[in-house]
Parts: sequence; structure tokens; C-alpha cells
Amino acid sequence: MENEILQQILDKLSGVQAGQEKLEAGFTRLEDRQATLEAGFNRLEDRQATLEAGFTRLEDRQATLEAGFTRLEKDIAQVKEDIDFTKQSCTRMEIEHGDQIKALFDDRSVVHAILQRHTEALDRIEAKLENLEIRVGGHDIQLKALN
Repeated sequence: MENEILQQILDKLSGVQAGQEKLEAGFTRLEDRQATLEAGFNRLEDRQATLEAGFTRLEDRQATLEAGFTRLEKDIAQVKEDIDFTKQSCTRMEIEHGDQIKALFDDRSVVHAILQRHTEALDRIEAKLENLEIRVGGHDIQLKALN
């Protein structure tokens, strides 16, 4: 019976040893998985750092774009002011120059009328002068005949 008890103890010890080996193999697999998880965690941390750096660059670019849009809005407002000023200046010049051109045409009409009267007067004077030349020519002939 002692042999049987010893055999049972040995069987149980073999079972315990097999269980311990299984535990050790499981523990090794667990350590391997933990190392894999740690490597994956390190990769995640690296990716997170890369994403954070990219996000910082995106924020910087967004700030640059916002500053650019602000400058663009100011420039557009200035262009609108310049256009309004130019419109007002053009309108003012059209009115002023329109009045001046009208005055020039009115003056031209007056000058043309005066010139027309002078031309008519000159034509009358030339006609009278021709008549006088004819008379003087006749008088010259009479004077020569008398001499």
C-alpha cells in the first residue's frame, strides 16, 4: 500500500509538475504578449506624438491663413473705399467738365456768330472797295484826259 500511496503522490507530483510547466509556458506567452503590447503602445505613443506635431502645424497654418484672410479683408475694404472715391471723383469730373464743355460750345457758338457777322461786314467792305476802285480808275482816266 505504501507503494500505491507513493505512486499516487508521484502521479500527483507529475500532474503538478505538468501544471507548473503549463503555467510557465503560459507565463512566457504572457510575457511575450506583454512585450508585444508594450511595443504596440510605444508605436501608439510615437504616432500620437506625430499626430500632435501635425496638429500643431495645422494650427499654425490655420493661424497664418486667418491672418492672411484678415489682411485680405482689409485690402478689399480699402479697394472698395478707393472705388467709391474714384466713382465720386469721376462723377464730379463729369459734372465739372460737362459744364466746362458746354460753356466752350456756347462760347464757340458766340464766336462763330461774331465771325459770321465780321465775314458779312468784310464782304460788304470788299464790295464797296471794289466800287471805289472802279470809280478811282474812272477818275484817273478823266484826270489823264484833262491833263
